[in-house]
Amino acid sequence: MTGLAVAALIQWLALASLVMLIGATALNLFVLPPNAPALDGARRSLRRWVGLSTAMLFMATIGHLLIRTRTMSGGDLGALMAAIPLVLTRTHFGTVWIARLAGLAALTVCFAVPGRAGRSAVFLLAVGLGLTMSLTGHASDWGDFSVSVLVDYAHLLGAGIWMGGLFGLAFAVFPRVSSGPTPVVVSVASRFSTLAGIMLAIVVISGSYNAWVQTRVVSALWTTTYGRVLLVKICLVLTVVGFGALNRFAVLPGLAGTRPSGTVPRLLTRVAPVGPRGSSEALRVRLAGCVMAEAVLGVVILACTAILSESTPARHAIRMHHPGTMDDAADEARTVRPHGPEAR
Repeated sequence: MTGLAVAALIQWLALASLVMLIGATALNLFVLPPNAPALDGARRSLRRWVGLSTAMLFMATIGHLLIRTRTMSGGDLGALMAAIPLVLTRTHFGTVWIARLAGLAALTVCFAVPGRAGRSAVFLLAVGLGLTMSLTGHASDWGDFSVSVLVDYAHLLGAGIWMGGLFGLAFAVFPRVSSGPTPVVVSVASRFSTLAGIMLAIVVISGSYNAWVQTRVVSALWTTTYGRVLLVKICLVLTVVGFGALNRFAVLPGLAGTRPSGTVPRLLTRVAPVGPRGSSEALRVRLAGCVMAEAVLGVVILACTAILSESTPARHAIRMHHPGTMDDAADEARTVRPHGPEAR
C-alpha cells in the first residue's frame, strides 16, 4: 500500500508538472495578445512558471526510474541501483525514459532562446514529452502505435492545454493583469475560454473512449476501485466545466459591457450565483475567483488521474472476479507480450 502511494505521488508530480509546462507555453503562444506592454509582467511570470515546471518534471522523471526499477527488480536499494543500467538498456520503459530525459535537456536549451521562436520550440518539446507519458501508461498495453495510445495522448494534450492553462492563469497571469486595463483582462480571458472550449471537446471525446476501454461494463464504475475513482474524477471535471461556463456566460459579458446572447447563456446568467452585475472591480474578483477554484479542483483531478494510472484497470478487476465475462480471448491475445508499463 505504501509503495502504491509513493508511485501515485510521483505520477501526480509528473502529471502536474507536464500539464503546467504544456499549459504555460500554450498560454504564451496562443492566449496572451502579442505586442501588449501590459502583459510583460505576465510573460515574465509565465517564464518562471515554465522553469519551475521543468524542474518538477525532471525530479518526477528520476522518481519514475527508481519506482519502476524497484518494481522490476523486487529487491532492496542495492539491487535497485544494480538493475538501473539493465532497465535503461533492455526495457521498453528504459527506452522511453531516455527519450524523455533527452527531451528535457533539449527543452532546457530552447528555454534560453528569446522571442517567439524559443517559446514555440519549448511548446513543441513539451508536447513531445507528453507522448512519453502515454507510452508508459495503461494505453500502451495495446502497443506503441495503437489507437489507445493515440487517444490517450490526445487526452493528455487536451487536458494539458486546458487544465495547465488554468494553472498558468490562476497563479502566473491573473495576479499580474487582474488590476490592469479592462480590455486586456477581457481579451486574455476570452481567448483562453475559446481555446479551453476546443480542448474540453477533445478531453470529453478521448476521455469517454478511454473510460470505455478501461472499464468495458457500466457496473465497473461502482464495483471496482478504478471505476469509483473515475466517477469522482468525472464529477470534478463537470464542476470545473460549470465554473468555466459561469465565467464565459455570466461574468465576462458584464466585464466587457455586453449582454449574453443565446437561450442557454441567458438562462445561466439568471440562475448563476454570480452574474454580469456589479462594478468592474467586483466582476474582476469573481472572474479570478472562478479561475482559482477551477485550478484548485484541477489539482485534485490530477491526483485522481495519478491514482488511476497506478491502479489495476477495471477491465482486469472485473475479469479476475468474473472470468469469461469480458471477452477473455481478445484480452489474452493482447497480453502475449509482457503486459503493463512495469513489465515493459
